Parts: sequence; structure tokens; C-alpha cells
Amino acid sequence: MAMRNPEDDTDGVWEFKPHWVTLARPILLALLGLALYKFGRDFAQSRAGMLEIDRLLRGIEPMIGVDGVKQLVKFAEPASIGAVVLVFGLPLFWALAVRAATILRVDGQQIIWRRGVFARDITQVEIGEVVGVNVYETFIGRILGFGTVDIETRGNDRLVARMIANARGFAGLVLDFKHRLAAR
Repeated sequence: MAMRNPEDDTDGVWEFKPHWVTLARPILLALLGLALYKFGRDFAQSRAGMLEIDRLLRGIEPMIGVDGVKQLVKFAEPASIGAVVLVFGLPLFWALAVRAATILRVDGQQIIWRRGVFARDITQVEIGEVVGVNVYETFIGRILGFGTVDIETRGNDRLVARMIANARGFAGLVLDFKHRLAAR
């Protein structure tokens, strides 16, 4: 988030990004995947784990043959790493991409809400058309500094941006620009 004082530069551009809290769930999921992989690998290398794996391989050997068992042993670890990355890591990569592609930009004339990784969705609202700016913050949002911004316009248009860092600062900036525009 790039913030500047509105009194210093009336033509500046301020950008607000989604708060880092949007990454909390995917990070926890990725950490869970790493823990499961570590515990599974530790079990496979333990005596009890080796006995279970040997029993399993002996049970499927008649179905896939000796060469099939050798191939299975050879590709078991890379396949398990790939599965962990796919199931537990992909949500984190996706959340990072969404966070990087989402921005709420304000200048003296308009508000631009841009989001979307593959398909782009851009909503533009003229500052002069803004009727009201509402900020909704949960208890945790107040502590950590994020909230939902709801911008009402003269028509039936509405722009709602969730989990935006410094939502109160954004609302104050928009209202300040609106008052400046009305004073001209």
C-alpha cells in the first residue's frame, strides 16, 4: 500500500491492496501439508513404517510384478511431493496471485477497483458520483487494520471491496477528494 498525505499532493495516486490476512488460511494449509509430508516421511523411514511398506509391496507384487514394484518405489517420493504441492501449495500460489492482481486505486478524479488473475474485472467510479463511503470492520479487522469498503454512487451502482488494508484511510481519502471536487 502506497500512502501519501493528501495535503502534500492533490494529483497523487494512492493504492490500497488486500490485507496480508487474506494469505493466512492458504499459509496455514501449506504448513499443514508440509507437516503431513514430514510426518509421513518420518513414518516411512521408521522400523514400523518400513514393515508396513514391505507388507503393502508384497501384497501388490502379484498384481504389478517385480518391475512394477521397483518403479513404484522409485517414483513414490517424487509423487508424494507433487501431491503435497498440488493439494496444499496450490491454494497459497493462487492466493498470492490474486493478491498481486487486486488493487484499489484512488486519484483526484476516480476510484478504480481492479481484480482478476486470468480474466480482468475493472470497476471505475467517478469521485463526483460518490454519495457515501461505508467502512465495515470486524473486531479483528480493527486490531489488524483491515476492513470492507462499500462505496455508494448516485445511480444504483455500488463498489464493495473486502479485506482492504487501511480501509478507514481509504474512506477518508475518498471523502476528502469529494469535498475538494465540490469546492472547485
